[in-house]
Amino acid sequence: MIERGDDLIERLLAGVEDDSANQLLNLVFAGYPVDNLRRLTHSDEPIAVKSGAWIISELGDHSAAMMGEVAWLLGHPLRESRFWAVDAVLVGATTEDGETIAKAVALITDPDEAVRWNVLRLLARIPLSHLIASLPYLHDPHLLQLVTWLTSMDTERISTQSIVRRLSSADRLTRMVAGAAAARLAPKSTYPLEQAAAAEDQEVSSFATSELRTRRVH
Repeated sequence: MIERGDDLIERLLAGVEDDSANQLLNLVFAGYPVDNLRRLTHSDEPIAVKSGAWIISELGDHSAAMMGEVAWLLGHPLRESRFWAVDAVLVGATTEDGETIAKAVALITDPDEAVRWNVLRLLARIPLSHLIASLPYLHDPHLLQLVTWLTSMDTERISTQSIVRRLSSADRLTRMVAGAAAARLAPKSTYPLEQAAAAEDQEVSSFATSELRTRRVH
């Protein structure tokens, strides 16, 4: 297994695009040392870095041991690496990873729309206790204020009306966090999420429409 895993890593480091990443993921689940993925995430080869980030995002709870690498990937210049790193935070972070969670949340201002969309998904689905753990590490005062508001859902202090009102705010970040709040409230009331889907902000509308579609399927 070790030799086969090492061979797959070498293929990815060489930039070979085939099924090596899927095979390596299966080997990691079978016991191949997860630490070896650092050879991929710190490579200069884009295929290797993206593959390493994707594999970590697919590990679920097993990715907890790789949160240091996830923090590195959240700041990586490759958009795919940042995207998959946000996924890894969602599935693998704990309340002990507040700083890494905050780094993921801060990507809500990322220049890439796909990364921003994934951060909205993170805000909509990550346990509120994890968001609370991130608060001391959010350095943007405005974002800190918005995420603090979002965490108040834990005490049910966020009303349907306050979410809908924020969806039409002149401030883009306020609209985005309100979209995440609407998704979080959906199990109790889909009204805010329906309003978000009809919003003029195309990014919020697209996210909310996707969330509504997912919930209807399930």
